[in-house]
This record gives sequence, structure tokens and C-alpha cells, in this order.
Amino acid sequence: MSFKVKSDDMFGGKGKPLPNGVYRATIEQADAEDLENGTQIRLRWGNIRVADGATEFELPDGTMYRIGNRKVFDRQWYEHQNEDAAAIGQRMVMLQAVALRFVELPERGSNSELEFPFSGPLAYVEAVLGKECLIRTRLRQRLDRQKKPARDEAGDPIFDAEVVEYFRP
Repeated sequence: MSFKVKSDDMFGGKGKPLPNGVYRATIEQADAEDLENGTQIRLRWGNIRVADGATEFELPDGTMYRIGNRKVFDRQWYEHQNEDAAAIGQRMVMLQAVALRFVELPERGSNSELEFPFSGPLAYVEAVLGKECLIRTRLRQRLDRQKKPARDEAGDPIFDAEVVEYFRP
């Protein structure tokens, strides 16, 4: 007996990147890595679908987009030698914690300081594994080691989806 498969099914094709938008996603992998300039929280979001749960949707040009088994990789600084990088990363991690319902949603317009409910980055990454929320993604052009636009074998620019916001479903 034989089965019909495409090479993309076996090797994870190189389809269009995930368009800018809001998606429901689940944290499939989470870890904290100590680097020479700080500690970084790394998340891999999967089981991605549009907010209503669909895995296919129509693009503005009328073609259908199938999300498939795409993943979104998310890195935020938990600690960093640079105070600005640390502040941005900690703000994003706290927004994750609010979206994942570990922290109460503050009242609109309040400037209250939220208390991070975990003892450190390892406790946080253990707790978030398997949780889901809504994420807003934006395409960003990948840069190579020389900080120049990265290109694929055909010479086309490579874009990656990055998470820019987190929301409660």
C-alpha cells in the first residue's frame, strides 16, 4: 500500500510567514536561559489559530491561509545589564502573566505597580507551560550576523513573526 505525501509534509515546508494579526496560541515550550548579559525567558507558541478557533482564514488578496503547524518564538529579558532592556523585558513578561491569568487585570487608567507572583524565572517558565492566551504578532525582517537583511536560497528576504502584545481570551 502506498500513501501520497508532499515533501513539505515531511520536511516542514517554507510557506508564507504567519501574517500580522491576533491569534489564540498555547505555550508548548518554555525555558529560562542565563546569558552573559542577563536572563532570558524563551517561549515557543504553538496550536496557533485565529481568535475564534479557526485554523484557516482568508487573506486580503482573497487567497486562503492555512496556519498548519506553525510556531512563534518569543524571547523576553527577565534580567539584563542594560536597564532599558531589563525594563522592556520585565514589562512584557508581566503582560504575559496578566494575559495568562496569573496576575489580576488592573483597572483601566490605573498606574498601580503589579507584583510578579513567581520566585524567579524558573518558577515562571514551569507555570506557563501549556497555558494559552491571545497574542498579537507582527512580521519582522530577520537580520544576519552582520545585521543585514537575511535572505533565503532564492534571494528573498526572510521574515519572522514576533509577539508584540498579549491578551486574555
